[in-house]
Amino acid sequence: NCFELKALKKKCIELFDKLDNRKTLKKFNKIELTDIDLKYKGSNFDIIVDSMIINSNDKISITGKSGQGKTSMINLILGNISTYNGQVKIDDNNLKDVRLDIGAVSQEIELFNMSIKDNLCLDKKIGDEEIIKYLKELELDELLLFDDGIYTIVGEKGLKLSTGQKRRINILRSYLMNKDIYILDEPTSNLDKHSEEIVVNFILNHFKDKTLIIATHNEKINEICNKFFVFNDHKLIEKVNV
Repeated sequence: NCFELKALKKKCIELFDKLDNRKTLKKFNKIELTDIDLKYKGSNFDIIVDSMIINSNDKISITGKSGQGKTSMINLILGNISTYNGQVKIDDNNLKDVRLDIGAVSQEIELFNMSIKDNLCLDKKIGDEEIIKYLKELELDELLLFDDGIYTIVGEKGLKLSTGQKRRINILRSYLMNKDIYILDEPTSNLDKHSEEIVVNFILNHFKDKTLIIATHNEKINEICNKFFVFNDHKLIEKVNV
């Protein structure tokens, strides 16, 4: 399975290089969205962003009811949407010409039919002791009780693991990618209160030096944020004095 992963990784890199030939920026000072008007074919509303500035190391909170535009905003910043009016700039570069190396934590969790360690490392060289340390911090000690420990095969889509275990593994895997900027899409969704607290504390402790864009309704995660935006009638508005 590890050999399959390496082969798939190589194919994905080749494919995306052909599909997206924008220059990748490793660092940035400012992302600026101006006069954004995004309309989906067949929809009867536009998603509007008059102005949004994300500085390096900002912690951005985006809230709003489901269907208001949070996921569209995420896809826009990731560069997955190219048909819109307005401008998205990264420093002096247009987003249509450049892209950022962003770590994305989505609500959908994709685990491979490989070991816990392989799912976490994804071909990166990380020692067992470091992985075990983080698993214990995330209160995933029970995974170490499997006969093969971190070398336990989790099954297709992680069928051996609970939703809470998979979501914590997903957060840890993203952190181990060691990106400078992350987008977290409802990182505590479908978690019980205790598991939610574990994930929030991990984010608060380990993502302090990262640029974060977080779509969330969790008030505790907002404690780390310095800018707050809300979608109202499909328009993004910055909240002040939060």
